[in-house]
Amino acid sequence: MSDPVARAASPSEPTDPATPVAFSVDTVDAGSAAGAMPMGAAADPSAVGAESTAPAGRPTFYPGAPAWMDLTSHDLEAARRFYGELFGWTFVDEGESFGHYHRVLAGDAEIAGIVPARDHDGDPASPEDLPARWAVYLAAEDVDAMAAAVVEAGGELIVPPTTIPGMGRMAYAADPLEVEFGIWEGVELGGFGALGTVGAPAWFECMSGDTLVAEQFYRDAFGWEIAVMPGSGDAGFWYATDRAGADAAAGLCDASSYLSRGEGGYWRMYIAVEDVDATLERVRELGGSVLDGPMDSPFGRLATVADTEGASFQVIQLAVRDGAGDVEIEADHGGEPSEL
Repeated sequence: MSDPVARAASPSEPTDPATPVAFSVDTVDAGSAAGAMPMGAAADPSAVGAESTAPAGRPTFYPGAPAWMDLTSHDLEAARRFYGELFGWTFVDEGESFGHYHRVLAGDAEIAGIVPARDHDGDPASPEDLPARWAVYLAAEDVDAMAAAVVEAGGELIVPPTTIPGMGRMAYAADPLEVEFGIWEGVELGGFGALGTVGAPAWFECMSGDTLVAEQFYRDAFGWEIAVMPGSGDAGFWYATDRAGADAAAGLCDASSYLSRGEGGYWRMYIAVEDVDATLERVRELGGSVLDGPMDSPFGRLATVADTEGASFQVIQLAVRDGAGDVEIEADHGGEPSEL
């Protein structure tokens, strides 16, 4: 969805990002690293970022909720092969007039895009100038107004509002810490066609080097209603969501303890899978790498991985709760189901 010619190059996220921390109802496991899904998110995936469900069953998105994601790739064939075999995704090439932007489908649902890495002149960019990476887009009812709000709140507009024929309008921006993200005003393409189902995105979070700055920015620019996770401050670890409970669509995580000095952070996303351990084995077989995990959390079993070009993302085997409120990880990963 981003304009691969106009989108500015920036460093990719850390090559060894931490696996999300395990939250309990009242406390935080401070010995773990960073990130978490809110308790209600996995229970009703259609509600993640969605205020209502469209007649065709597609989620709709409130302003500021993640609505799209795309991958910048230097090797489209390799990307199609890796993600197609890993998640069963299929791809639609929009053709030369769209810079060979690829729409990505999980089953019948559009859930992402892949863009060829190009420089400002439209020529192929080098991995050093524009690393392969995933980008997250936040929903807007009016991309022009949202872009202005970003600047007013102290952010930077990298790609101004641009019409993508047959899809909608987009912009690309950065928060005051230089954490980049997209803004998407969907028209024909409203956003994710599925959330929380196997092969589709399940959660998103901003890993921030300064949560005080980030909290103020996302509140002012996007209207986030910051809800701090219970017990997170007491444990010396801070995590909040854009709305409270099951209404949340995204997280804001204090990643200052492991980001490099002066590094602002990055956005990342989680893809739902049936079995994390089997997925990690497949990642390795396909030439990708496992950066961290797997580990169990109250939200599921999860890990951090990277594709063959080094673009990192999270995979999560969403947890289900039994009648007593305990969490069981459904798939067998070499022992009894985990109760958290």
